[in-house]
Amino acid sequence: MTGSAAPAERWGALALRSRAEVVEAARELDAHAWSWKRRGRALTRAWRAAADLGLTSYPLERDRTKSWDVWRAVRHLLATVRPDGLVLDVGAWQSEVLWALRRAGFTSLEGCDTDPRVRRMPGDGITYLVGDFFEADVAPRSLAALTCLSVLEHGMDAEAFFSRAAGLLAPGGRLLLTTDYWPQPLDTTGLEAFGRPWHIGSRADAERWIGVAETLGLRPDGPVDLEAREAPITWNGRSYTFLWLAFAAED
Repeated sequence: MTGSAAPAERWGALALRSRAEVVEAARELDAHAWSWKRRGRALTRAWRAAADLGLTSYPLERDRTKSWDVWRAVRHLLATVRPDGLVLDVGAWQSEVLWALRRAGFTSLEGCDTDPRVRRMPGDGITYLVGDFFEADVAPRSLAALTCLSVLEHGMDAEAFFSRAAGLLAPGGRLLLTTDYWPQPLDTTGLEAFGRPWHIGSRADAERWIGVAETLGLRPDGPVDLEAREAPITWNGRSYTFLWLAFAAED
């Protein structure tokens, strides 16, 4: 394990501003040894075939585009919660955040996903659960933090998610989210991602989510900036950015 990084600048809401921020985040994750190491294509294919047969764990398919989300989440939690507090990651299949948190010194980590392959994710000291977040066996007020990176846009009922999260977070706990975003609405009618509906959040969506969270005792954990100056992400025929959202549960 490596030592902790300096406390991060905290934001309640912030959009990814440029591709350069992704590159810098990936560089920082590598420098702190918080990333899954990249391997050659041939080795990765062989490893995945072995994992499909149940012979080994699944290698993380590192998506460097998501480095901004992971780096921001790890830094935010290092600055706000105890490293021995329970952290749950929702949508944990192929997510690097628990791996990074473990290497940053966090000791109580769980991930849940409906994909059964999540049980074969790598990482000593990380517990992976198969199931729907809304039905997961998690004690009320037990979580120091809940992370949910790039899940909200895939057909998630946002209001129900916030309600469930608020009931699971301990006083002072943190809820960290990222989602696809553009201030003006972008039409994704008929488009899917990973077999599910795909929705790019807008400013109106973000304002509504923040309002819902506040009624549940979750306040933005820093300044809120919903502006987006560039669209550094192009995928599935749309150009957009990512939005970071961080909330703190009332003490």
